[in-house]
Amino acid sequence: MGTLAGHWGVVARRLPAAFRPLLAVHVAYTLLGLAILTPLVGLVVRTLLGLGGNAAVADQDIAWFLLSPLGMASLVLVAGLLIAIVAVEQAAMMGIAAAAADGARPGWRAALRFALIQAPRVLDVAWRLVVRVLLVVLPFLAVGAVAAWLLITDHDINFYLSARPPQFIATLAIAGVLGLVMAVILLSRLADWSLALPLVLFAGVSPRDSFAESGRLVAGHKREVFRVLLSWAAFALAVTVLVAALTDGFGSWLVPKFFGRLPTLVAAIGLVALVAGLGSLVAGTLAGGTFALLVLSLFARLGPPIDARRLESLRAEAQPGARLGGWGVAMGLGYALSEEVIFSEGKPLNDSFLDYRMPTMEDVPEIIPIIVEKENARIPEDIRGIGEPPAIPTAAAVANAVYDAVGIRLRDLPLTPERVFWGLQEKLKGAL
Repeated sequence: MGTLAGHWGVVARRLPAAFRPLLAVHVAYTLLGLAILTPLVGLVVRTLLGLGGNAAVADQDIAWFLLSPLGMASLVLVAGLLIAIVAVEQAAMMGIAAAAADGARPGWRAALRFALIQAPRVLDVAWRLVVRVLLVVLPFLAVGAVAAWLLITDHDINFYLSARPPQFIATLAIAGVLGLVMAVILLSRLADWSLALPLVLFAGVSPRDSFAESGRLVAGHKREVFRVLLSWAAFALAVTVLVAALTDGFGSWLVPKFFGRLPTLVAAIGLVALVAGLGSLVAGTLAGGTFALLVLSLFARLGPPIDARRLESLRAEAQPGARLGGWGVAMGLGYALSEEVIFSEGKPLNDSFLDYRMPTMEDVPEIIPIIVEKENARIPEDIRGIGEPPAIPTAAAVANAVYDAVGIRLRDLPLTPERVFWGLQEKLKGAL
């Protein structure tokens, strides 16, 4: 599997079964990106118009704004949000890819839930990636900006594009050299960092250490990683160009047929736009899905074994009762740690949910249901309870954890900090 053909063979085997959940995940995060980035881009445009004081802006105004501190900050903000959204989407897609490698077929809801649970760690990886990319890119951009400032600021950009004076050619040459050197360095660093996200998702490595650990794993195999990433880039570009060409051909064939009738012309243009949008979603799914599958293939070859426990939440959706089992564990945690009715003279003192302490989202940890598929001929139709039974052993498990941690056996629930404290005091008295 270390060859390029071997990695793409993995993609060919697993992509057909994983395509539908991958498409659903891509649609979900595309909508999220539109909801977040569209207002932000609109705000940037309005800011640009406000600074210019005009109803429209020239190309030079846009260039000046992008090179200003506010423009640079806007670019970094938009790029950072885009990278964060793509990173969380990739977490969901890598979850699907990892489950596919394990023989499971997770649904898109399970993948979205997996990415949501991992989102804080994924976003930690994302901002660290943004900082590292900026440290590589900004020096080259600064040199390019200085060159443009010195050489092509006397006239509007349209003059330089049409007349192409020597200083414009010199600026292009400088930009080309800078861009080539920057691309080589950046691609090399991206190859080093290519396993950072799966290390966080499936090996329990902290986001802070994931980049260094990824570089250590890739060392000695960079050519293989580089070839895989370049082949993926070529594939993604080919798919994008193919979809654009098909959409353009469809539009060129359909729209001219309705030039004489405005209502049908509008409908035809709308149909072409719909086809273009669907094609873009398919292309994005193929690009993102193949990237996730290729990176997981590299991770399987170069990285540590995937922690199977981290895949249980992805398997859970395909197992009946998994969600209800998690509900039962949450009930047991409340019974073990906080839920208690306090009476005084026969009257409850905590008769509302403000005072009766039930577990909230902040209190319940990630619950990974493991369904034991074992037939029992003594039970009609092999039917058994799946909701509340997990609440039965949970309190005892928590009490055993307390005993394992501090060596005291508490037999009254809930196991509040006060009861643990007094239990420790009794243990100390017994030791004296």
